[in-house]
Amino acid sequence: MAQAGLGRRHKESSVARKPERVFAGTHASSAVLGDLVICILWKRLGSPLSVKHQRPGGGRWNSGTEFELVTALEAKKKRGVPDIFIFKNDTEPLFDAKNLEKTRADLDQLEKLRNFITDWCEGVQEGQRVFKAAVNRYQALDQFEQVLEKLLVGKLDERFPPAPDLFRGWDCLLHGDQSRC
Repeated sequence: MAQAGLGRRHKESSVARKPERVFAGTHASSAVLGDLVICILWKRLGSPLSVKHQRPGGGRWNSGTEFELVTALEAKKKRGVPDIFIFKNDTEPLFDAKNLEKTRADLDQLEKLRNFITDWCEGVQEGQRVFKAAVNRYQALDQFEQVLEKLLVGKLDERFPPAPDLFRGWDCLLHGDQSRC
């Protein structure tokens, strides 16, 4: 995917090092220990967390996805990290017409996801619709890959600006080739 382009562009940086520790997606601190959270949504918000995982103000998290993303958003407000990329697959979800119970549950999940996106990514200020968090929408895998690569390269350039090209202009000086100046 985006790895090939990123590796060539930043192969000298320390970004390509092996992580010292990997966290499972539902680990309690996974959303707050890293520098980057990539959230990919489609038609489900996910299953509710157990009652032992309580919201800071009380109550139960609707899903692990909600817990991780909200925890990351709160950490971003407090510490400035992690960077958060939210992607939403906008292809039409398919439902099983032969299993109405499952279809109702799937539709309930879709509604929860839409409400979550509205609550956490959109808002109203002075009567105007505003965005609290950007949602990168896509319908095809190649769109997703292109946007993700652009965002990742942008973040890498921001944190690790590319080194200046020290050899630019040498061909012009050595060979008199004005097209390379």
